[in-house]
Amino acid sequence: QPSPPFRCPSSNLTTTHPWSQVAPRVHLTAEIVSEDGRPHLREGRGATLRVRLLRNHVRPGHAAGPAHAPLCPLVGGVEEAWWIVLRLPTCGGADGHAPAICQRVTGAARELEVEISFELPAAGSYACTVQAICEAYAGVDVARGLALKVRGG
Repeated sequence: QPSPPFRCPSSNLTTTHPWSQVAPRVHLTAEIVSEDGRPHLREGRGATLRVRLLRNHVRPGHAAGPAHAPLCPLVGGVEEAWWIVLRLPTCGGADGHAPAICQRVTGAARELEVEISFELPAAGSYACTVQAICEAYAGVDVARGLALKVRGG
């Protein structure tokens, strides 16, 4: 006998509907540039990861409010913060773990921009991943692949 169709109790709809209106839908863009303005990235030199998060759920000219957390007792609500993580998986350290560069980003603006400085790894081509991990909500994280070509000294 087939199982009956799923029915969502009306009590659940009242708690999910407000969240669906404010749930983060973000677009992530990222690039890595040389800190000294030179056209090529060279091993051992500084570089900057430039990341832009665009909140598609926030209309132009508006800002995001606190996270939808109706059971949280904090006055003013829970801040919607993001962790920007750059992973360089093919240049793991001696312990075998891939190095990661992280920074926490906050703000209510429709667009969030961050620059993270770091030292370039040894010469080679790397398949990196840039992630935006949401601190307030599970399941809304975004990631993008990023090619990194580092030249010798």
